[in-house]
Amino acid sequence: MAEAAEAGLSIRNARRDFANIKTKMTALRRPDGTVTSSRRTMEKVIHDFYSDLFDSHVHLPHAIFRRMDTSSPLFSLPRSDTPSRR
Repeated sequence: MAEAAEAGLSIRNARRDFANIKTKMTALRRPDGTVTSSRRTMEKVIHDFYSDLFDSHVHLPHAIFRRMDTSSPLFSLPRSDTPSRR
């Protein structure tokens, strides 16, 4: 960043570029335990992991609902003591 400041370049851009370089993944442990540093292999391992994660289906038991008895209402409104105006 000192070089960017001396050259009159944007310090914000220099900081972002430095952060991007610093956070690159250099190696990845595969599911079989081996370590790979090949970018293509790392992309494939990551793709396979997330594909398996989002394609997995968890089978949950279906909810069992009672048949609703439609002869009795679920709620009732209170009756008013005043006569209706019709």
